Amino acid sequence: MQGKVLQKHGGFYYVNTTEGMYECKLSGKQKHHQKQQIAAGDQVLFDIDTFKDGRCGYITEVLARKNFVPRPGIANVDQMVIVAAIKEPTYDFFQLDKLICIARFYGIDPLLCFSKMDMAEEGDETRIHSYYKNTGIALLFMDEAHTPAFFYDQCAGKTTVLTGNSGVGKSSLINTLFGEPLQPVQDISMKLNRGKHTTRTSTFFSYQGGYIVDTPGFSALDFPKEFSKLDLKDLFYEYRQHADACGFNNCVHINEPNCEIKAFVKHGFFSKERYDNYKKLYEELAERERMRR
Repeated sequence: MQGKVLQKHGGFYYVNTTEGMYECKLSGKQKHHQKQQIAAGDQVLFDIDTFKDGRCGYITEVLARKNFVPRPGIANVDQMVIVAAIKEPTYDFFQLDKLICIARFYGIDPLLCFSKMDMAEEGDETRIHSYYKNTGIALLFMDEAHTPAFFYDQCAGKTTVLTGNSGVGKSSLINTLFGEPLQPVQDISMKLNRGKHTTRTSTFFSYQGGYIVDTPGFSALDFPKEFSKLDLKDLFYEYRQHADACGFNNCVHINEPNCEIKAFVKHGFFSKERYDNYKKLYEELAERERMRR
């Protein structure tokens, strides 16, 4: 059978299938040949253990991953919804851009969701639109009384990770999506009639053919060790799209002459504030590389 690992605890893996949840261990062959740790989100093949209660099995193969985020350890993510509050706590464009880059580095589509819009002041939404103009990044604005219909459609059939600082409204967003407070899918003891496991790992919620994943610690992510300052320009997709017109093939859009990106910023096509944060991110990565020498 094939299924998706929703949680691992000790030597057990809890695998969701079209026929329900199974508690699995690694087969002897898989243990011998295992080259990587199985993560939440992995698609696996397993054999059912016919000598037990019919809900147990042995994992025989881990299928190829679409992507993998080492911290917090989750695989096959389609999109990341970065939740930021308009107030209490106030959002930070620099940190949002950093999370967007990290998501893209791992092959995950980012989507920005600004919550608590009932607390917004005049001009707040306009400033956000101006900052992200011509970037192609999807922006959502919501409060407790209104969630855009687009968001529901965007999450259907996908594995969507929610990230954001404490207090920005992730739990409220999850409850709004489902229309009621939910028990997470990871609380699988009810399905398996076994004792409840305590875990700090990612929490999966089944949603319209996909999953909503609330992942602790994702908002604290830093750039991976293998991430280079030269990678940054390609993760600002709007810059990459126009970089062919730069005077140098390896232009990083900082000090080079004949840089098309700087020209776009000068003429207001791209936000100068976002470009300034791009330079700050570049310098942060450059300083990290200098410290390693």
